[in-house]
Amino acid sequence: NNNICNKIPTLLPIDQFGTTILDPYLPWIHDLFLSDDGTTVNIIAQNRRRCHKGKAHKSDMEYWEGQVALFQPVAVTRVHTSDDVATNEGGGSNNVQYRLSTHEEADEDGLETRFVCRFKTIDTEQQTVQYAGETLSTYNYNYEFINWRKSKPTMVETGKDFGLFWLSPLAFNCPVPAHLQQHDNINDGGQPRLLLDIIPIRTPVRRNDVDGYFFHKGHGGPITFNATKMWGKNHVLPRVEDSGRWENLPVCNKPPVEGNDSVAITDTTTTKKPHRLVACTWTSAIHQRRGNERRISDGKARLREWIAFNLEVGFDHIYIF
Repeated sequence: NNNICNKIPTLLPIDQFGTTILDPYLPWIHDLFLSDDGTTVNIIAQNRRRCHKGKAHKSDMEYWEGQVALFQPVAVTRVHTSDDVATNEGGGSNNVQYRLSTHEEADEDGLETRFVCRFKTIDTEQQTVQYAGETLSTYNYNYEFINWRKSKPTMVETGKDFGLFWLSPLAFNCPVPAHLQQHDNINDGGQPRLLLDIIPIRTPVRRNDVDGYFFHKGHGGPITFNATKMWGKNHVLPRVEDSGRWENLPVCNKPPVEGNDSVAITDTTTTKKPHRLVACTWTSAIHQRRGNERRISDGKARLREWIAFNLEVGFDHIYIF
């Protein structure tokens, strides 16, 4: 079966990484999919630093500190070279570079970001791949602000951060350039017509108790991180071509709803959903309550029941970690 769009999660590394994915700043991606309205690519990743804990893995935890930095937004502004013409959304040109900045200097879409998202289109007839524009990633919420509200550091030196469950899954989005949002045929027989490169913006992890917190004024709370002192005024990031990155990730539409009760999309009107539906649960195959009061061994059956119920309620995606 050559239908790539139906098996994206199976193409991404799960447990075996080999020697090619040892970059501590590359997100450990589990899945990516296009939003319902086609305006963003949603990426679901995981904090790989949490895989190894304790004194026996001290060197591993130090090596993977970059994974924690991915939860900490940075601010950037675009730097255009003299021969650059920004014609696409997000300065869609190969000659655009990015400079680390303060919030006051940052581009509007660069206030809170961490990845450069580069889109490419596939011409199946000519068998070519064409650059199609760049955007800057967004977060669903500011992880660092949550830690400030909870009086917790984002970076836990000893690795005893299992209670900080919101720093385990990493969710971020890549806005799709406007001229690609109306792409007539993103999928062609199960094959993607749109590819995505994800380039992390690499900065040292912020130790909040020393370096402070860096979220813009719209969140409220003190901004104690000094971006100018830490990065200077002329810290221009390397070009995409010179940066470690995820490359050629397939971007696919969701599969159409099948069944007798399905409604053609032309017969409906699209309205912006007012709410984002999120739920989580804890489960285990077997566990015991405190004091060994009761042994519970039907976790698998309960999980299947929970999944079935939430699919009926209207959840689009469910992730089991």
